[in-house]
Amino acid sequence: MKLQTGLTQEQNLQLNLTQELLQAISLLQYTSLELASFLEEKAEENPLLNVDIQFFRTTDPHAKKWNRYRNYEKSGPPVADIEQIPFPGSCSLADYLKTQSLLMPLDGEERKALDYFILNLDGNGYLSVDVEEACRQIGVTKEAGERALAALQRLDPPGVGARSLQECLLLQLERSPGDNALAITVIKDYFQPFVNRKWREISRKLNVSAAEIQKVMDGVQKLNPKPGAAFLQERPHYIIPDFIVKYNDGKWEIEIAEANLIDVKLNRDYVEVFRGNPDPAMKAYFREKMQQYRWLQKSLAQRRETMMKIIGELVKLQEKFFLGEKNQLRPMTMKELAERAGVHESTVSRVVKNKYVRAPGGTFALKDLFSAKLAKNREEISAQQIKGELRAIIDREDKRRPLSDQEIAEIFQKKGISVSRRTIAKYREQIGIPSSNKRRRFGAE
Repeated sequence: MKLQTGLTQEQNLQLNLTQELLQAISLLQYTSLELASFLEEKAEENPLLNVDIQFFRTTDPHAKKWNRYRNYEKSGPPVADIEQIPFPGSCSLADYLKTQSLLMPLDGEERKALDYFILNLDGNGYLSVDVEEACRQIGVTKEAGERALAALQRLDPPGVGARSLQECLLLQLERSPGDNALAITVIKDYFQPFVNRKWREISRKLNVSAAEIQKVMDGVQKLNPKPGAAFLQERPHYIIPDFIVKYNDGKWEIEIAEANLIDVKLNRDYVEVFRGNPDPAMKAYFREKMQQYRWLQKSLAQRRETMMKIIGELVKLQEKFFLGEKNQLRPMTMKELAERAGVHESTVSRVVKNKYVRAPGGTFALKDLFSAKLAKNREEISAQQIKGELRAIIDREDKRRPLSDQEIAEIFQKKGISVSRRTIAKYREQIGIPSSNKRRRFGAE
């Protein structure tokens, strides 16, 4: 075979992801808070950007500065009403317990052990150390440690200081009003069978009816398995909707929240300064920053246009759901919405990512509005509608003879909805409904 060299010419198309294109893609998937944080960072880099953000105090941990308002020095930053709600968990569990223990008649060793135990409670109020090992570490007798633990378990909230769920429930039952003798016996001596709902086995051994064991379960479910959790000092997470949908006079009105909350303008004071400077390096710097400003304005306009197009089609598809008819969520995929809006499926994915919409029927995560399709005769029904119907069927069932997943699937088949037993089991678990043997009630209701 003869080899030779030569020059050839060919033509092909290739997409190069420039820095501006990458930023435009990222810009589309930002929430309103993330966009505000991004613009603040850009304003710090570009003196031509004048970013006016009308958010109240942000909950975004990445935001550095939020109150770049011209009237900041005059009136200070605005604070929303929601931020003025007092946080109830201002007192820690340890402080609460130590305050109660001040009046308890304890000797030196008992006090030392009690303080050590309090400091070794986990977030749910359970003791996380072995009593005997703890006593050796702090140099007190085991008897003193046992007395300190008993003192700890007498404090509020009931159940604090327990070393297991079983002990936590027993502590609460012993302090609950009424006759709890049967419940205490069941939890103390038959805890594992009770958890596994082997109530007939327990009833035979205790010579009581299964209905009485059922009543014990009803009472236990009212107890608090995590007595210390109420003292966990975590700030609540507030949702700020990115889209606001209103229905007035038979017409839908769609607002993008950021359009009224974020304003990006050209800082004309700096423009005059740069234009009057004859330094070539300064002129080049001015051209670069002006180009960044124009790109940002164009990207923001394109972002809002794309979001408005997608949300508009979404409202048309889910009109009844937005009006508050929760069981009327139509089956819809991102691909279907993308085709209706005339964009790529990945664009829809970026727009709905981590964003929320406030409508007459409530505030929803956009990703929750997409659901799989199931067949109903010749029509389509969403998984959300199946879940709603499933809940209704189980609510109407005879609790003494609850329906199995197969029986529920057969009920759907009679209604013309093709759904398998496995699908019923999956949806039942997703909406937090136990299996038929765990839904069973003994005795007359």
